[in-house]
Amino acid sequence: MVHALEEIHRLLRLDGVLIDIHPYPQPPIIQVLKEKEVVFAQPKRDIEDENEDVLKADLALAEIVDRRIFEVERYEDFDFFSYAPSVPELRDFWDRYNEYESTPKEESRLAQEEAVYAKAEEIRLNIGEGARAAVHERTKIARLKPIRN
Repeated sequence: MVHALEEIHRLLRLDGVLIDIHPYPQPPIIQVLKEKEVVFAQPKRDIEDENEDVLKADLALAEIVDRRIFEVERYEDFDFFSYAPSVPELRDFWDRYNEYESTPKEESRLAQEEAVYAKAEEIRLNIGEGARAAVHERTKIARLKPIRN
C-alpha cells in the first residue's frame, strides 16, 4: 500500500490532494429501524475479526506521513449508513458492492454473519410496516497534501 501511495504522490499535480476514506477496523453494525428509532443493532461479526486491509491502510498512511511524503491537511470521523427496505435487499447491495473482493470469507465468519442477518430480518418482519434495515460503519476521511522537496 505504501508503494501505491508513493505512486499517487508522483502522479499528483502540484496543487493536487489525496482524499483517503476508509472504515475503522471494527465490524459494521447491522440495524433495524422503525422510523428513526433503532430497535436492533448487532455487529456483523465478532470484534476480534478486524479487517486486516483496514489496519494495513492505517499503517501505510502513517508511514507516508512520517516519511514526509504527504501531510494531513484535515481529518474527520463520520458515521456511514446504508439503508434498504429489507435485510435481503441490504445484503444484495453489499454483495454487489463486494463482488470483486478476492479474499474468501471463512465458513465460521459466514455462519456468524448469516445468523445476524437472519435475526435482523426476523425482527424487521415482526415490526411490520415502516421497518427498514441499515448497515452502520464508523469511517474516517483525510485530506492529504503532497510534500514536494
